[in-house]
Amino acid sequence: MKRVDPTAFDQSYAEACKYLSDAANNQSGRDLFILAQCTDLFLFEEAPDREDAGYPDFVEEIRRHGLELRLFRSDGEVKWSRPDIRSEFLMRELTDRIENTGPVGDFFDEELYLDIDTKRTRDLRGKG
Repeated sequence: MKRVDPTAFDQSYAEACKYLSDAANNQSGRDLFILAQCTDLFLFEEAPDREDAGYPDFVEEIRRHGLELRLFRSDGEVKWSRPDIRSEFLMRELTDRIENTGPVGDFFDEELYLDIDTKRTRDLRGKG
C-alpha cells in the first residue's frame, strides 16, 4: 500500500487507469468502473476518462469528500481509502495475475460476544 496525498489524486487516478488497462492489454480503458463512497454521495458507474466533461467535478468530489474509491474491471482493482477527509489516501493495486496469498490490510475482523441480561429480559422470555 502506498500513501497518496489528496492533491495528487488526479495523477494517481490516471496512473491506475493505465495500470489496469495495461494489465489486460487493453489501451482503451473504457471497461473500467468505479465504486465511490463519499461523505455526501455514493457512486457506481463507468469510470470517467480525463476527456469527459464531468471529470474535473469527479476529481474535486473525491479530493474533498471521498472516503473510499475502487476502480476496477473483471481482472483487477485499484483502491484508495482513508478513515476521514483530513487524512491521506492509502492506495493498493491488485490484479488476477498477482497471487494473493495473504491479507492486504484493508479488512476488518470482528468478534461479538452476546450476553443476555436475564434480570431485564425475564418478563419477555416468559411470554415467549
